Amino acid sequence: MNKPNKVTVRQQKVTIPTYEIAEYDKNPMFLEKRVYQGSSGRVYPHPVCEGVADVKTDHEYNAIFLENDYLLVMILPELGGRIQRLYDKTNGYDAVYYNEVVKPALVGLAGPWISGGIEFNWPQHHRPSTFDPVDWTIEEHGDGSVTVWTGEIEKMFHTKGMAGFTLYPHRAYLEIKGQVYNPTDRPQTFLWWANPAVAVNDHTQSVFPPDVTAVMDHGKRDVSKFPIAEGIYYKVNYAPGTDISRYKNIPVPTSYMAYHSDFDFIGNYDYSKKAGLLHIADHHVSPGKKQWTWGNGDFGRAWDRNLTDENGPYIELMTGMFTDNQPDFTYLKPYEEKSFVQYFMPYKEAGAVKNASTEAVLNLEFEEEKAVLTLYSPVESGDISIELLSHGNVIYSRRLELTPRAAFRDAVPIPGQMIPKAQGHMDGSGITQDGFKCNAAGASSAGRDQGRDLRPGKQSLRDLSVIVRKAGREILCYTPADYDAPIPAPAEALPEPCALETTEKLFLAATHLEQYRHATCSPEDYYLEGLRRDQSDIRLNNGYGKYLYNKGCFTESEAYFRQALRSSTWKNPNPYDCEPYFNLGLALKSQGKTEEAFDAFYKSVWDGNMQDKGFYQLACIAAGKGSYHEALDYLEKSLAKGSHNLKARTLKTALLRLTGQAGQAIAFARETAAMDPLDHGACYELLLLEGAPQDSPTDKTDGSTDRKDRFSASSLQASPMGQKFRALLRGDNHNYIELSLCYSSAGLYGEAANILRLAPNTDEPMMHYYLYFLTDDSMELQKAETANSLYCFPNRLEDIPVLRKAVNARGAHAAYYLGNLCYDRGRWEEAQRLWEQASVQIILPTVYRNLSLVYYNKLHDAHRAKAALEKAFSLDPKDARIFFELDQLYKAMNFSAGDRLAHMESYPELLEKRDDLYTEYITLLNFSGRCEESYEKIMSHNFHPWEGGEGKIPAQYRIALIQLAKAEISKAGFGAGMASENEEFHRKKAISLLQQALVYPHNLGEGKLIGNLDNDIYYLLGTLYDDPERSREAYRLAARGEFNLSSAMYYNDQPPQMMYYAALALKALGEDTEAQRRFGAFIKYADEHRNDNIKIEYFAVSLPDFLIFEGDLNRNNRVHCCLMAALGHLGRGETELAKQFASKGLEMNACHFDLKEIANL
Repeated sequence: MNKPNKVTVRQQKVTIPTYEIAEYDKNPMFLEKRVYQGSSGRVYPHPVCEGVADVKTDHEYNAIFLENDYLLVMILPELGGRIQRLYDKTNGYDAVYYNEVVKPALVGLAGPWISGGIEFNWPQHHRPSTFDPVDWTIEEHGDGSVTVWTGEIEKMFHTKGMAGFTLYPHRAYLEIKGQVYNPTDRPQTFLWWANPAVAVNDHTQSVFPPDVTAVMDHGKRDVSKFPIAEGIYYKVNYAPGTDISRYKNIPVPTSYMAYHSDFDFIGNYDYSKKAGLLHIADHHVSPGKKQWTWGNGDFGRAWDRNLTDENGPYIELMTGMFTDNQPDFTYLKPYEEKSFVQYFMPYKEAGAVKNASTEAVLNLEFEEEKAVLTLYSPVESGDISIELLSHGNVIYSRRLELTPRAAFRDAVPIPGQMIPKAQGHMDGSGITQDGFKCNAAGASSAGRDQGRDLRPGKQSLRDLSVIVRKAGREILCYTPADYDAPIPAPAEALPEPCALETTEKLFLAATHLEQYRHATCSPEDYYLEGLRRDQSDIRLNNGYGKYLYNKGCFTESEAYFRQALRSSTWKNPNPYDCEPYFNLGLALKSQGKTEEAFDAFYKSVWDGNMQDKGFYQLACIAAGKGSYHEALDYLEKSLAKGSHNLKARTLKTALLRLTGQAGQAIAFARETAAMDPLDHGACYELLLLEGAPQDSPTDKTDGSTDRKDRFSASSLQASPMGQKFRALLRGDNHNYIELSLCYSSAGLYGEAANILRLAPNTDEPMMHYYLYFLTDDSMELQKAETANSLYCFPNRLEDIPVLRKAVNARGAHAAYYLGNLCYDRGRWEEAQRLWEQASVQIILPTVYRNLSLVYYNKLHDAHRAKAALEKAFSLDPKDARIFFELDQLYKAMNFSAGDRLAHMESYPELLEKRDDLYTEYITLLNFSGRCEESYEKIMSHNFHPWEGGEGKIPAQYRIALIQLAKAEISKAGFGAGMASENEEFHRKKAISLLQQALVYPHNLGEGKLIGNLDNDIYYLLGTLYDDPERSREAYRLAARGEFNLSSAMYYNDQPPQMMYYAALALKALGEDTEAQRRFGAFIKYADEHRNDNIKIEYFAVSLPDFLIFEGDLNRNNRVHCCLMAALGHLGRGETELAKQFASKGLEMNACHFDLKEIANL
């Protein structure tokens, strides 16, 4: 075979039509209870972008291409390091969905997100940097393969994640090496979901392993049989049985994740193209197997339009490492690294495969009395054998030579008659994924009895097996089996702290909430309840101490660590678990109590599990005293336990250099770079050591360098290593600060300051605050205070002492920045003090805007919040975000629609700058009866909804048209005992408007869910049609839907107004008894629930709104119950009672449209 000697790699500028995003908002976003993908939707310290251009322009990107004889891979480091394209050259197939435009939609954690290719989500889903540049480098290997590394130290938790994309000669798969590292001194959590998109159509199928019989939703809150769903899942009734492995059968946005599988693959196959994609990874490390779809319906097609021009639709076929669900976070302990390997592989002609590896892909199907074997190999293989066995005896054997260009296929007669039982993954020809011929409805002719010996003398399929060998070594096998298993129960919500029986459960509950980053439940409540019951509990004290330490409450945390140690040393001074000693050392060190910290760290290393961490901290303290040789001894012991601790490796290299051991330093730095080609520390040390005599001192022993002038920011280009260093750090000040912390944490302040001076962007406050902290240079403080404050949102624990020093030196901006950090960490009292201190010294709109959050959300002082926010807006009347927030505050304070509308129309130039603001304006226009104007404004604007926040503008579109239709009805004189001369004209006009309201125009950015039944519109149509049969049909359509009264919190919940019109329709159809029962149920619901204590659902998946003022859920519930009661009484004909309840509701929510309609009857 003709094998290429090497993979080609090239960097190339590519032009991609791009819908550019708006500027990121300059205001910090403190979204304390926002829910996103089932966990916390907090976004700080990232700024948020909420706008996308309506017109595309050509944009040039730096792309990296890997290519061999079989595959072409395109990587875009400027867009999160995603794989943009994975192209199979042998058959012209794009194995992952190739989107030919960059068209962001508001889906990501911080806003912009694009579809297509393979996205890598960590440390949480749709990571905030998914649309940002990342670090990257290229490695060429001796075997001809090439690796492109991409990665970053992310800004929320400061963990490091990287992916190495390797393409080999003569192999038709892409290998991805993943590495995640925690450089912080406290535990962090992460998830890693690779997110390949694949194009779909009516002929595509998600290929889950044959042992997947159940799938679960986010948080395991719901469960369904798989592949044949038989009940309600995502509010869709799939009874009596629907194959949800097929895209065409899922009408709404839907996630499902495999409950369990012992196979190593997941994939997708297009029967029309006879090609697909497989993901291969060890299921012990990669249990996560998930499909997501927008749904094959109007709603999904709208999102396809939002994300591409011509290339949709697609699904996401996600693969999770160390996780089987979302959210399902795994711990990274301090300085820990986790690594793994996963593979993405195009395949062809093999259908819904039964087993797969990186050496072979196998399918076994049964047609009549033949076993159809299909074998594909992604590598060039000259000694492959395949055997089919019955009762352990070989009944078929074949030796093969395979290449990735084509699959082998053969049909083998089998003895006896098979009695198969279909699992239901049916391909385009009517063959299930388990390989059995099905009828048109998707049910196997063998019923539910695959693998069972129903008749004497007939062979069971479980007696068959297939074995694939390569050069005599078994590489793959498959045996049909009956994988039926009980459907697992969905997860249950966590009880309130007082309801948990034991302190152990309280501890586990608290750590669960921390680990899963729960958005609306606080772990503190569980820790404190546990400590109330037992103040001496070791785990609760240590856990709550860590919780406080992570908030930056170093002094407060010390007391809990000391209590944990008092308990653990009650009878024995040498506890089994010494983590509390390590944590105490951190708390003491953070308070400047270095000697006490040294003692605590030393005691922690008596525990072998703490030696990598404890010895590293001992080395840092020793280095800070100038005891470099002692520090090196500690580092040797630390690295013996954790050799991949990059911070320890950087410090060791620096100390070797500082002690005159340049040769060893160079060798060690190169070893580190081989472990992590994106390691900034190794690159920086090699930069310092480049050209220096080996084994001779090159630096002063105080941690400064004689060569800082040589390696200034302007002279880096003179050195090849300087060029590499500059390219690797990308001019991102975040990277320079993170690198400097490797040195400053060990007292090497001169080294840290030199790194910061290399940063090309000097107009950034935190760089200068750090330089002031490190050098005591008052000029640096002055530069920090006058630097551009835009997007300066500090959030590191290390930022706290840096900013405190500046605040103590009367740094007013430093007080503002430290207030931001404190508020983000849940320390709002300190944030309030700092912001109020800053407001006296500087004029900064955001300070007043932030204070309004404290006054409203924490102090519950609406009038003080109003004054602060009005002050903020007066200082920057062009800030559309603050203008929107001011209106939201007025809304929360129950200002009238007239007052809000007048305020909005005083600033017309701001209204169209934000979709949420413009939608509120349109809502007020409708409320005020200006529906024609509202409709015109809706139709003249392109809207960009947030995923999960849909429904707002379609609701106003419907209201505008329905109200215009009602105006036509009024003109026609219906219901008033009179008819106008133009009755027929107005009747037809009303019908036309109502029919128009049934269809969402594309500019709304949204489609209609199948659960949106438009009961109100069909009821009104029923009253307007002059043909009795058409009228009855409209009433029948209006009467559809479940009658299930609830709080209606989400956009896809059935609102009570629709159920009211369904009841009216039933009455019109002569079913008065049922209609009256429903009207009574409205009133009963209101009576029973108006005093409920409402909380956000524990398993809420998506509440994406960037609303900074916390709503009163109980008040909203009371308003909702007023609406329920009003609808019930109105249905009974008790109009005055209905109006009374409507008026009560309007007292609490003056801008409630439906209540106003009833009150004005």
